Amino acid sequence: NILIMGESAGGTLALQLVRYLVINHDELPSLPPPGGLLILSPSMDWGNSLNNPHSSASRNYAADWVHAFASGYAGRALLGRLSPSDMNLVSWIWPATDLLRGQFELGSHFPHTLILGGSAEMTLDAMRTAQHAMSAAVGENKVDFAVLQDATHIALSLPWHKEEKEEGYRLLGLWIHNYF
Repeated sequence: NILIMGESAGGTLALQLVRYLVINHDELPSLPPPGGLLILSPSMDWGNSLNNPHSSASRNYAADWVHAFASGYAGRALLGRLSPSDMNLVSWIWPATDLLRGQFELGSHFPHTLILGGSAEMTLDAMRTAQHAMSAAVGENKVDFAVLQDATHIALSLPWHKEEKEEGYRLLGLWIHNYF
């Protein structure tokens, strides 16, 4: 009954930890995958591979506050000494690209997952892409996606999102009650 949770970049780290545990399940029998994964506003596309004039990054630019993180700097920093041409190939750093191509290994032991985002997030498209690809890989009934209306990045952690927080915690409570 362990639930792994992460928010923003931590959401991606939580996803990757669970992915690692699932992929290596046979080699790590004493460390089974958790019973659930909760990722809040996960940063799924540091390479900005989904950005275009019609994307959530463009639509929500004026509403969200994560411009510096979405500028491409984070992706370049995470690459370190790797070539910039590798930016959209490194699924352990930003999984959205491999999820798009259906190359993201999840395995049959992947737990029930909830992705929670906001409709005003610049990264909403990457979250939606991840949800669709994860559902295709592990089953529609194992991956839920909830969007808080008018919420920006990490709305549950911000003081100015009172109504969105209340709705978010209500949804989280229902989801946890259903699976735990």
